[in-house]
Amino acid sequence: LVYAAAPADNPLKGLVPYAGDRRDRFPHSMEFDYIALSNLMKGFDEFDWQPMEHLLDDISSRGHHAVVRIYLEYPNKLNAIPQFLKDAGLKVHRYLNTNTQPLPPQDVETPDYESPLLRRALQSFIRAFGDRYDGDPRLGYITAGLLGTWGEWHTYPRSELFASKEVQAEVMDAYQQAFKRTPVLLRYPAGENAWGKARNDDRPFGYHDDSFAWATLDTGREEDDWFFMPLVKRAGPKAIDKWKEHPIGGEIRPEAWGIVFDAKPSDPQVQDFAECVEQTHSTWLMDSGMFQRPASKDRYDRALEFVRRMGYEFYISRVTFDATKSQQTEVSIEIS
Repeated sequence: LVYAAAPADNPLKGLVPYAGDRRDRFPHSMEFDYIALSNLMKGFDEFDWQPMEHLLDDISSRGHHAVVRIYLEYPNKLNAIPQFLKDAGLKVHRYLNTNTQPLPPQDVETPDYESPLLRRALQSFIRAFGDRYDGDPRLGYITAGLLGTWGEWHTYPRSELFASKEVQAEVMDAYQQAFKRTPVLLRYPAGENAWGKARNDDRPFGYHDDSFAWATLDTGREEDDWFFMPLVKRAGPKAIDKWKEHPIGGEIRPEAWGIVFDAKPSDPQVQDFAECVEQTHSTWLMDSGMFQRPASKDRYDRALEFVRRMGYEFYISRVTFDATKSQQTEVSIEIS
């Protein structure tokens, strides 16, 4: 059989818009959304899964899988921390977050991640989350979330407020016990001696690069040592080979939306998309650039070409049939 490129919207790979009907903009098989922990957790052992059910049913009604992240803090989205924890005495830091570019600075609430109250709640939630949703056919991927601004496992520029390595390890332990089938992805690769991050290279999780094609490739500059590929390399061989057994996802950086697929992106900091995919082995990427408005034909065609390189591709090169036996047909299929 003559080879033909696979569809850009094959299941569980490719570009991912925020939840909603975007099928007229660019081919896709998944949709992404955030949910505040306060919308799901009402007590240490009391949960309201209706917001999750509504999201999963809505996305699956379009024949798509969901990518989901639960968050505790998000600029300009206050009250994400469950009220019962505040009532029980959980300390909350409220301040102006200046790391919201290109938006103006917004207020954010960061909980005391070292609090026994919060640590108990997080472990209880992840356990219940896994009991109900691990292996749910509506779910494609879960990004670990829960810790840090946007659930991205940092509180920059207030790094002193972020969870300790001990708390990070507790969250990863809980996910590891609760999810055996649905893939869970972490924001930052970390080896044994990573600064500020608990080791995760030896855990059964994938990674997600949320500054894709902006802060992905190694530039060789010391000030860019937080970029994704330098972190992967520092984390060691297990992190470098992580893609072979666990998925790599992420989000195209907002500054690169749309223009990343142009032959000559208008912003010089945008990194080569094809090279980023080649090095990270990324399977899926959140994106709004191709879904906010119709793209030009050149941009659309280039996006199709590049997105097809993401994740897996199966090619049936040969099929043979032997129908000479009575009441039996033997079929042989060769797949690359």
